[in-house]
Amino acid sequence: MGIFITLILISLLSCHTMAHKKAASAKNGIKKLVAAGLRHGACYGRCPEYKVMLNASGLITYTGIRNVEDTGIYERNLDAAETKRILSLFEQYRVDTCKARYPNRIVDLPSLDFYLQYADTLREIKFANFGPVWFNELTAELDNIAQKNNKSGWVKK
Repeated sequence: MGIFITLILISLLSCHTMAHKKAASAKNGIKKLVAAGLRHGACYGRCPEYKVMLNASGLITYTGIRNVEDTGIYERNLDAAETKRILSLFEQYRVDTCKARYPNRIVDLPSLDFYLQYADTLREIKFANFGPVWFNELTAELDNIAQKNNKSGWVKK
């Protein structure tokens, strides 16, 4: 009986220690983003198709592809505090741990893909519009900085 209790205590202690190690490695394992972006894809109609990429230096690159007011590549700079705030949202939500592809349930819906650039890898998340609900917040943040209503600061490349 004493051996049985000892084995249970040892297994519980080892599980507790492993859980702490896993939590610590997850906290320290957050990759540093170099850039984050998205791409709104085409649909069967006239959906706007464009890409937005935010670099850690604050450079925003907007690429208008189809069914947008301004096609081509445009760039402007975003202030450091806003850049850090937006990129930290991607780290806070641990987007690096999300699936690489979500099932597309509606064929005609325009696709939404995320691009996460790390120092050593590029991670793509396809059909993010079918992913976690907080992807909507990240999409809104990137779409907001890409608005070209105020044309000041945008330079066509």
